[in-house]
Amino acid sequence: MFRTRRSVLFAAAVAVALAGTAVYLRGSAPPSGVGGSRLAAAVKRGIPSPPRTEHAASGEINPRFAPSYALGGATFTGFVSDSYAQCAPRTRPAGAAEFYRWLDAAYAGARRSAGVPPEVTEKGPLGAALDSERVRLAAVQDPLARARRERQVAAWAHRMVKKAIPRFSLERGFEFYNMAHGGQRQCYSQSVLIAGMLQRAGIPAGVVMVWKSLDGVLSNNGHAVVVARLASGRHLLVDASDAAPFPRQQGLFVRRNGQYQYVTPLFAAGDSEIVGYRLKSNRNRITVGEVCTLDLPFLRSQFYYYRGERAPGGAFDSKKTMAGLSESARRLRTATQLCPENPLAVYMLGRVYQRQGRRQAARERFTDAYGQYRAFGYVPSGTKDAFALVTPRPRKSVFLATSRPTNAGRSDSEWAASHRR
Repeated sequence: MFRTRRSVLFAAAVAVALAGTAVYLRGSAPPSGVGGSRLAAAVKRGIPSPPRTEHAASGEINPRFAPSYALGGATFTGFVSDSYAQCAPRTRPAGAAEFYRWLDAAYAGARRSAGVPPEVTEKGPLGAALDSERVRLAAVQDPLARARRERQVAAWAHRMVKKAIPRFSLERGFEFYNMAHGGQRQCYSQSVLIAGMLQRAGIPAGVVMVWKSLDGVLSNNGHAVVVARLASGRHLLVDASDAAPFPRQQGLFVRRNGQYQYVTPLFAAGDSEIVGYRLKSNRNRITVGEVCTLDLPFLRSQFYYYRGERAPGGAFDSKKTMAGLSESARRLRTATQLCPENPLAVYMLGRVYQRQGRRQAARERFTDAYGQYRAFGYVPSGTKDAFALVTPRPRKSVFLATSRPTNAGRSDSEWAASHRR
């Protein structure tokens, strides 16, 4: 009886899996070249396409380093389809197919441009070029030789993206729809794309945020870059916002032991490869093997963060409107629901609530964000200020109150009123 029941459950599970595959293939499968018909054929043959790419230096699967979102795969296609759903809902069923057709055409143009290394390009669709490169990399047995080749591929991906998508736009470049319909990119979208390309080529890669730039400028997760894990075991930053492919950013927001963490990368002498990290919280040194890129909940959340940040009339618009602020709040709430521990989304939602005059809601978000930043090892100055302004102050003595300088700062009510304008 137990064996029969187990057989029935197994058959049901197989049926559900096949049904899910069929839905994906009917719905948002990418076209031939990046996925598409080749993906359908691969499923029919029982060969996964694109393959899993989270390989450690030893060649073993390392799913902790980066979630799988190889270009052309279901997860990457989901990012694209969601972007089309937000920007052009009527085109959503064909959105991913359109995006992949555009990307193949953009790749063809970039391949012919000066400065794109011909030794790591292939004629035909981008997916075919990345698949061929994966085969070539797999044939390199020496880890150091393979790492050198991986650097070449990463540099090529950097140049290709800059050539194929020439316009940098903070306002609209975070949407894959705008990438295809205006040649626009932004640090986050270009990083997700490059990481997807490298994964398709067989190089473990993922996205992290930057809190301290290569020039030492601090920010509140104000930039995004790719971290690739080379066959040598070292890490390599890839950043299409910089003219050089491998800038030495000074502070990163990553995952470690299942928790988000602020770290400082340690670079090899005279090189751009990372050989270790220090925790921002206590400066303890940790190995590259302990550091992972950001997970899928965060990645999905961050797309909605930018949608909230850049809503017309919303959080970052110089001409704010109540309707725009409501739209920012709606998008940012989605971001915090997708990843409750995305501290920037939590903090910015508090900023929007404060602009709307919702002081208690703002206080709660600022308190949550402050606690998250502290737990992760770094509290940006803006978050410190916001938390201090909404935190009840202890009663001061008459002497301290009367001796305080007259310009010591505005009261909570004055601060709240000034932000309602």
